[in-house]
Amino acid sequence: MRRSNLAFSGWPIARFLDRLGSDDPTPGGGSAAALAGSLGCALGCMVSNLLLSRSNLSRQERRRLVAARAELERAGGCLQRLVREDARAYQQLVRAQKGGRRALLAVHKKAVDCPVEICLQTARAMQILRALHRKTGPYLGSDVRAGQALLRGAFEGAFAMAEVNLSENHLGSMGSRLRRRLTRLARCVRRIHGTGSLS
Repeated sequence: MRRSNLAFSGWPIARFLDRLGSDDPTPGGGSAAALAGSLGCALGCMVSNLLLSRSNLSRQERRRLVAARAELERAGGCLQRLVREDARAYQQLVRAQKGGRRALLAVHKKAVDCPVEICLQTARAMQILRALHRKTGPYLGSDVRAGQALLRGAFEGAFAMAEVNLSENHLGSMGSRLRRRLTRLARCVRRIHGTGSLS
């Protein structure tokens, strides 16, 4: 994963946490979910790199691990971007509520798209970590499980944010499509982790 000292577009991690715990509504739950998801992806990258350092891997195993690491790096980079984008989308939504319907519709879609994208990226990463877990022993396996827990929490948090934003029903048929997409992703996550609280 690219080394950026967890800066997230100018938000060092300590500053991000200070902002998150303040009375400012941004960053909020969506940004926190994206951060948790990026941490889960980073743990998956670490496990992939450690597995790749083994000398007894077959060529096929090595190719699969390299592909898994690349996908986790891509998902993690996307989630890092969404930390900031989700907060910006909420700020724009608050401002647009004072304007007309057309302006509100455009920013409301963005406020829904961000948590839906977090759900998509974390669901994909969970599938990869499930495959990695089969290749690990108890020590690396615990890192995979920590990554899975972070990704599951990120998914559930973003799912809740998307549901709330979709409940206002500003997006019409587009909102219905997004709900169906979320439902499919939730089923996928349930298959990975077993039964859970997702609706």
